[in-house]
Amino acid sequence: MNKKPWYKSVTMWGIFLTAASALLGQYPEVAELVGSEATAEALTTLGELVGLVIAAIGRMRAKTEITR
Repeated sequence: MNKKPWYKSVTMWGIFLTAASALLGQYPEVAELVGSEATAEALTTLGELVGLVIAAIGRMRAKTEITR
């Protein structure tokens, strides 16, 4: 089976997006940057959802193993 570097994995990028969105949502400065807390929360939730969908799609399409 062919192997590919981790940074070429769609699954890994989806996981990174999900984690980054969740972490950014913990900082009140993000709400100040976008103008309102509700908008910041919506963007955080959207980022998490999109990241999870990307990770799931990447996992379903995976045909090779990931290497370090």
